[in-house]
Amino acid sequence: MVADTHSPHYNTDRGTLWTDQPLRTISLGGQVRPLHHLQAWYNRGVLHVTPVDKFVQLRPKLGHIDQRDKEERESKRQDAMADKTGRAAKAVQISARSTDAAVADLATTSTLLRLVEEEAWTPLGWRAENESDSWHYAESLMTEKKQLCKSLTNEEQYLELLSTVRVDGREPKVNVVKIDG
Repeated sequence: MVADTHSPHYNTDRGTLWTDQPLRTISLGGQVRPLHHLQAWYNRGVLHVTPVDKFVQLRPKLGHIDQRDKEERESKRQDAMADKTGRAAKAVQISARSTDAAVADLATTSTLLRLVEEEAWTPLGWRAENESDSWHYAESLMTEKKQLCKSLTNEEQYLELLSTVRVDGREPKVNVVKIDG
């Protein structure tokens, strides 16, 4: 089944070629980021707050599509090399120098992808809501004392706090809420 799109950027030939694989496969990956936040919800006019100590933002990993592109380019290159028989090979020397190797190394996409793929996964625990441990933990998070919460961030700062750690390693240093009482 070929996608029906009117986008001028959509490649219909490639869409037809890839209807079976790899576009039916998707992998999600992300980084676990430690947080010191609270999750809150209202129930019958009462604010319930739960601590959130870790956050994962899952994003599609498209390595299988990159691999398919690489295989296609390699196949075309080999076909082109077969057509160029009779030409002599020439030696070429290329050298490059970087002023800051650490920054240049982090800037490459392949390095970033490798770092993401090599990152160790953190196992997450899960308990059914009907287990007594779950109820005891949930009850320990409830309070009878109502407190007024005031946001110390605007919408843009809040979204920045939810984002994963950036390439430059900079982390936001903003308090999210202030509790009076």
